[in-house]
Amino acid sequence: KMNHVTRSGVSFTTKSEGVGDVELSGLYTFYRHNFDEHRFIVVTGLSLPTGSIDRRDFLANPSQGKQQLPYPMQLGSGTVDLLPGVTYLGQSERLAWGVEVDATIRLGRNSNHYSLGNRFHAAAWGNWKWTDWMAPFIRIDGESWGDVDGADPDLNPAIVPTADPTRRGGDRIDLHFGINFYIADGVLKGQRLGIQAGKPIYQSLHGPQLETDWLFAAGWQWVF
Repeated sequence: KMNHVTRSGVSFTTKSEGVGDVELSGLYTFYRHNFDEHRFIVVTGLSLPTGSIDRRDFLANPSQGKQQLPYPMQLGSGTVDLLPGVTYLGQSERLAWGVEVDATIRLGRNSNHYSLGNRFHAAAWGNWKWTDWMAPFIRIDGESWGDVDGADPDLNPAIVPTADPTRRGGDRIDLHFGINFYIADGVLKGQRLGIQAGKPIYQSLHGPQLETDWLFAAGWQWVF
């Protein structure tokens, strides 16, 4: 769901829902040193265009019927995308750290004559084993994404600015703090709960987009 404002100041809301693109990836440790004290992992993957790029809804003038929704309201990219990446992991008795670099590379244009911008991501993190069951951590994430290449002929940037393919790129850096909880024994042995919260410390958008104010994530894992 997205609220829009046209160049003439008309406000309206559009909605799009459904299944997005499916991602398949694999990891391979190509270097390991001293019982996993240092590890390098390569990631290879593909994003398959299972999400629709033809979602329609009523725009500024309902009398015109449902029209093609702008790029951020579509559910997928419409292209097969490469998902390469490399990760380094290190650890000592009390500390663990890591760095990762990955990307989303679009392969050609979709059936609507455009491709979303390539995305590049880098992150670094470190955590401290405070006790046997708790470890706080800090993480910094940086991401850069490009403008749309080409243009959907059914979109008119004069109606809504999010339909302008030259104003979809941007850059952002996020700072996160969090904590991991471990259960080492008992009936819940092998379970882990992670909680983190973050906020952008730098954000530059090429045009009208969904600005990020803050982030929160929680995850549960069970290793057995």
